[in-house]
Amino acid sequence: EVKWTATDANGNITTKIQKVTVQDTTKPVMSVPQEITTEATAVRTPVEIGKATATDIFHVDITNDGLADYPVDTTKVTWTATDGNGNVTTGYQNVTVRDTTKPKLTVPENITVEATAVRTPVSIGRATAVDIFPIMLLNDGPKDYPIGKTIVTWMARDINGNESQAEQYITVKDTTPPVLKIPADITVAATGSRTKVLIGTATATDIFGVNVTSDAPADFPVGKTAVTWTATDANGNITKAVQYINVVQKYVVKSFNATTIATTNSIDPRIMFVNTGDTTLKLSDLKIRYYFTSDGDKSQSYWCDYAEIKGTSGQRNITSCAKGSSALFTGTQCDHYIEITFPGSIETVKPGENVVIQGRFSKADWSNYTQTNDYSFNPTAKDYTETSKITVYSSGNLIGGIEP
Repeated sequence: EVKWTATDANGNITTKIQKVTVQDTTKPVMSVPQEITTEATAVRTPVEIGKATATDIFHVDITNDGLADYPVDTTKVTWTATDGNGNVTTGYQNVTVRDTTKPKLTVPENITVEATAVRTPVSIGRATAVDIFPIMLLNDGPKDYPIGKTIVTWMARDINGNESQAEQYITVKDTTPPVLKIPADITVAATGSRTKVLIGTATATDIFGVNVTSDAPADFPVGKTAVTWTATDANGNITKAVQYINVVQKYVVKSFNATTIATTNSIDPRIMFVNTGDTTLKLSDLKIRYYFTSDGDKSQSYWCDYAEIKGTSGQRNITSCAKGSSALFTGTQCDHYIEITFPGSIETVKPGENVVIQGRFSKADWSNYTQTNDYSFNPTAKDYTETSKITVYSSGNLIGGIEP
């Protein structure tokens, strides 16, 4: 029992009792000896049946109902493992005593081997037989063995025609998975919202026939995609390996919303486009899209309050050439976007330079938007914060952000 006490500032006390119960309902894990078949040596034959083993968190007692000696028949020995908390596991071991005047034939143990070829040579051992009279030993084992279980029949025949037969099981299994070699991970620059990538070819080797497949898509989105290669041999053994295709954008978009309340009649995104690439971009080729839900059917108007390029060539005001318009768009958390363009501008954005746009848009009737419905809205950013939810295009090609 755990006693909880709550005391307020004036010394008033409340207590409650919590009961914590730890139970052990897990049975011991027990392994019983192998089944035993033995030839009779008397009316009742002493048999060493072996010992069972068991594991458990707690102490385990193991008992069995085995006999001091066994009659001619099959006797089921019940093994019982009981832990310190009374959890019980039972297992069974068959002890068979047989009496026959036929030769006593002892065959080699069953053999299980791993395949080394389509058909595998196996040394199956030698049988032995005991009888009063001379004995001839034969078996029908082949030279080599296919996948699966093959029954080898041994025969012991004395000169008076008494015959004993016994079987030995030769099991050839293929549990060896193919050796799979996959192409190296790839990082490529995005060519659009989805990018075709030559991912290479995987190879696999195995004794048996092997088929290699992958779950690679026809083209890849921006970000890291895991491509799983699978090699499956003729016996169902599988090897898997993962190749990562990382599609990255050369350019970075940052933003925050000047107004972060849920409901507002004017949305005012602050957007920064950073040329993190290695080439100079024409400003007039750029389009920037902010995605939102219109919450109605009124037309949208956009105003650019301030825009500039700043960086290695200083600060250049581009407010007059920044234009915005709305367009319908069907996607997650949006039905429109505002597209900001710079028509007629002769400015360029050099590597390392930023384009900063501070603008706002509203509906013709100034009715409210619910910003929490909007794909591009960032309710937590207080300053320019990297985002993938505002997209940038150069000459129509997506170079920043991820479309909804």
